[in-house]
Amino acid sequence: IEVNRKHFENILNRYSTVLTNFFGLLKEIYRENRYVHFIGAGRSRLAGKVFGDLMKNIGFNISYIGDVLSRPVKKNDLVIAVSSSGWTNSTLFAVEQALKIGATVIGLTASLKSKLGRLADIAIPLPGKPVPEEIPYLARQLLGHHKTPLTPMGTISELATILFGIGAASAFNAYRLKGSDPIVELKEIIFRVLRETEQNLNKIVNKVDLVNNFVNAITKAHASTGIKLYIHGLGICEIISKMSLMRYQHLNLNVYLIDDWILRAPNDILVLISGSGENNIVMEYAYEAVRSGIKLIGITANNDSKLAKMSEFVIEFDDISTREDYIQLRIGEERPIFIPLFEFSVLVFLESTVAQIASELNISEEDMRALHANIE
Repeated sequence: IEVNRKHFENILNRYSTVLTNFFGLLKEIYRENRYVHFIGAGRSRLAGKVFGDLMKNIGFNISYIGDVLSRPVKKNDLVIAVSSSGWTNSTLFAVEQALKIGATVIGLTASLKSKLGRLADIAIPLPGKPVPEEIPYLARQLLGHHKTPLTPMGTISELATILFGIGAASAFNAYRLKGSDPIVELKEIIFRVLRETEQNLNKIVNKVDLVNNFVNAITKAHASTGIKLYIHGLGICEIISKMSLMRYQHLNLNVYLIDDWILRAPNDILVLISGSGENNIVMEYAYEAVRSGIKLIGITANNDSKLAKMSEFVIEFDDISTREDYIQLRIGEERPIFIPLFEFSVLVFLESTVAQIASELNISEEDMRALHANIE
């Protein structure tokens, strides 16, 4: 939280011209009904998807390069490329092709001197530069630093991408609906989310037994036990569940996507993430988990919900927006500003458990990197 707070203070003070150009480009894309395409690899791709889904929710045409229903990139479209290192081959290939077509590229990267930073028409810096190897792994994780671009511990940059996406989408919507200054709104929203996320986490940290129960339950799904770990939610909750599963896989935990739910067995673990705790689709998995003898853990913003009452134990976070702000049927052009504080808080919490589990099991950054996908 503190790293991102200082970083965004720096960006907002030093890169006002860059941000003005960025919002000017968004206004043009929105007015002319052109497409915004997102590209990234691994968790950077998922962080970009959170950004894209928020923009889609306020009326932008959004496409994810490489997805089943991705749209063709055309001249004057916008491509937003996410890569902490700025050297991800698959992302750079897409960026180069987009530039040849005549699209405009925005790069979100921790290294403005990287290839992505130099190719992008507008480069927006993220925190996460490498530091000397002698600094301990856990300190690097907490500071958002890592040894090499391939290390699986680029947490801070990915969180910053999501945080910037929350701020940018909400700020643009405020401009669209109320004529607000988007940079002023960007600053207000980013620091509000950071402030309230910190409050959320402080409440959880003080519940030591609850955190330990969660960590102990997760670690039972170690590859040696045969117990499977599923994490699932819908919408943005699904995206952050996948981001967390990737991190847990780097810890050699036996993780599965909900696509493999058919492989479930008694004593497996299912973590369901739902702000309302009442979503019908999510609850179908909850009911089946109970019927199948699967350990059910709920993460929700509603402690009186069906999910909370059915779960073996519950992690509860506060929220800013109601779920209806995100999922209600849209009629006309008026879309409320949706700020996913709950989702962001959950992701930060889950990221923190990665560091705790790694420390408790004596798993090094090198061990985790060995389990990181090595082909982009």
